[in-house]
Amino acid sequence: MTWTDTRVPKRTIAIVILTLMALVAASPERASAQAELTGTYIDYLGVGANGIMINAANHSMRYSESGAAPYSCDIWFPGQPVHQFTITATATAGTTSATNTPGATGIPTSTPTTTTGRRIRWEGIQRFGGVQLRVRSVYDFTNVADRWVRQTITITNLDATREVTDLYVLVNGDPDHGRCDIGTSYASTNDVLRQEPADGSALVTAIAGDPTTRVAFGLGAFNPIARAHVNTSGLPNTNAVATWATPNDPNGTTADVGVGLVFRARRLAAGASRAFRMAYVWGPDQASVATRFDALQCELAAAGSSCTDAGGAAGTCRAGACCTGCWDGAACQAGATTGACGAAGAVCATCDDGNACTDD
Repeated sequence: MTWTDTRVPKRTIAIVILTLMALVAASPERASAQAELTGTYIDYLGVGANGIMINAANHSMRYSESGAAPYSCDIWFPGQPVHQFTITATATAGTTSATNTPGATGIPTSTPTTTTGRRIRWEGIQRFGGVQLRVRSVYDFTNVADRWVRQTITITNLDATREVTDLYVLVNGDPDHGRCDIGTSYASTNDVLRQEPADGSALVTAIAGDPTTRVAFGLGAFNPIARAHVNTSGLPNTNAVATWATPNDPNGTTADVGVGLVFRARRLAAGASRAFRMAYVWGPDQASVATRFDALQCELAAAGSSCTDAGGAAGTCRAGACCTGCWDGAACQAGATTGACGAAGAVCATCDDGNACTDD
């Protein structure tokens, strides 16, 4: 019997391995990245390859008030999957509007979806007439036991000389969380509970499920340029301009339609950035969602914004919390009643009168 040596030399194997590693590193499959975080009450948060809240496992978010079954259905996936964000802007080169959806990527990905700790991040570049806008979407699901997720969309004008005007950011989705374990309907009871600027916040809620297993969901922001909206009909919505100009409030009507939040910044200077923060909040009913949303005021509002703490005291948003005392630049200290010492979250100032015999 004749034996043939079929062994491959080690050097050849090494070359093959290195070649495969190089191909994997350069493969466009990396742009198909998707991410997921899990929690106690929000069972999971899934983000897809183009930054929308539906990943390759068809997961966006689902919720249980107890942290155990029955869970709500996935909020954005059943039926026609809809979670999308639209960026509309104007410059001397004209106007652009692009949308990322489960089926289309109008804003091309520049940095694939990645997870760092309890944060999921995606970036894309929107180009029009030589102007480039960097679109960064970050989802923060900070603690396993949180009943809310924050999304921050930051737009940066990468042009060195031209400003952008009439910048709109629209987030829209179709709440179908009552379709499975807690109910049978694609419809939800939708209501714009708060509206800027009259109410100091913008919040739209959607309630779904059978009478004994109702689950409420809210999408809102603390920002005077935000508007909450329920689509008059249909599920997708990419018209940011019309949505901001005429937001719709159905006042608790039950229908299978989309809900959304839209922001408008009148200008974005050359080289400047603007952050738009919003929260997805869950609860057993509308009142619980509103209470939990209110507790997030300083998680969503810009630092230095006015706020009210749980006890009704006036303060200033500092480091994500409502400071009613004195802000020393790093922490909130017990405040004095004298304004010069930094009451209501103002920056601490010396109250030293120069007299060693007095208690400053």
